[in-house]
Amino acid sequence: MTMITDRELKSCSRTVGRYSVGDGSGLSLLVRDSAKRAPVEGGGGEGDDDKRKQWVQRITVAGKVREIGHGAYPAVSLAKARAAAKKVVEEVKGGADPLAQRRDKEGAAKAAIVQTFDAALTAYIEAHGAAWRSEKTRTAARVDMERHASSLLPKPVRDIRVSDVLAVLQPIWNTKPIMAQRVRARMEAILDWAKGAGWRSGENPAAWRGGLKPLLAKPSSVVRNRHHPALSWAEVPTFLAELRDENGNAARCLELCILTAVRSGEARGAIWGEFDLAGAIWTIPAGRMKAGEAHRVPLSAPALALLRAMLPAGDPPKPEAVTFPNRDGGVYSDMSILAVVKRMDDARSKAGGAGWRDDAGQRITPHGFRSTFRDWCGDQGHPRELAKAALAHATGSRTERAYARTDLLARRARLMDAWAAFCEGRAVEEATPLRVHAVA
Repeated sequence: MTMITDRELKSCSRTVGRYSVGDGSGLSLLVRDSAKRAPVEGGGGEGDDDKRKQWVQRITVAGKVREIGHGAYPAVSLAKARAAAKKVVEEVKGGADPLAQRRDKEGAAKAAIVQTFDAALTAYIEAHGAAWRSEKTRTAARVDMERHASSLLPKPVRDIRVSDVLAVLQPIWNTKPIMAQRVRARMEAILDWAKGAGWRSGENPAAWRGGLKPLLAKPSSVVRNRHHPALSWAEVPTFLAELRDENGNAARCLELCILTAVRSGEARGAIWGEFDLAGAIWTIPAGRMKAGEAHRVPLSAPALALLRAMLPAGDPPKPEAVTFPNRDGGVYSDMSILAVVKRMDDARSKAGGAGWRDDAGQRITPHGFRSTFRDWCGDQGHPRELAKAALAHATGSRTERAYARTDLLARRARLMDAWAAFCEGRAVEEATPLRVHAVA
């Protein structure tokens, strides 16, 4: 049998046809018309011209004639193609199926690339994102992992062990306990998804019970006394007076937070369509509430005056317009509102005062004013369930809440009037504590 030479190969490769190498291995160079190319299992190439010229080996495996590709010519030389074909012949003689082995190997390599923690994160978000309250939650799920668990993202999810999870958690477990718990819970959920999808097996290395519990401090002990620093309620009238000397919409947004006891995000994201100024009601939609339920906020006279002062001159604002817009007309970040407090704290400290601090000496936060309001309610004798309703906190068991048919709006309106009067340093009739019979 005459074997083809390199010189002959270069000449015949310009013409469509099948050219046998002639070494008994079944190897040929298949030159196709570019318009009639057909895929060859195991074949490959780099350019259109290379794909026209492919090494193909015909061999009988388990009684069936199979074609196995060995790459494109001239990227794969005649010598390399012969060596590959010879190896296949030896494997078949040994009872192996080279094509099946190749598919298994390629499949395993593909799985190792696709089934990473990053891919599992994406799939987890797609699977559960529809149940989350907002796009912000979807974004946070990825940002948390990219920021704190970036070392896991390229790792095959099946290979993640407890040591990998610990490497993520230990640097932040004691210093950022709230974030660390959120990251751990997120990792556990993603790895649970991966196990359910068949991407991994065995115990979840991010699980607390039976996994991380012996290796890390108890979460409740780490976060003890790590509440948002809050101002003593007796100091609120002085703080509010100084806050009203601050310029800018961020300061006005914080002022509304204090007068209504809402969360910073609820005030920052407020739009004019949520306010009924004539009816003195602010309805925050469910999608913007932490509990996922719409919340009606009664507006006191000072809160109404603040909002009316924010109305733009001329035509009424569009319902979708942000009530406290930043320079670009968008929503302030939480750091922008915190910056107002920091600026006031720095100014007071430079003037020789103690700054705006809580009892432990920590600078107060905007969110801390909700605690201040709650303390004021308790010390002034206002009913617990009324204060919790004003803060949009769940009261009672799920069954009790299911039977609750009122949000106590009228009574909360009187409470917020009393709170606003106190904040402004006024003594009014509404400031007298409300008394109700205890709930059985």
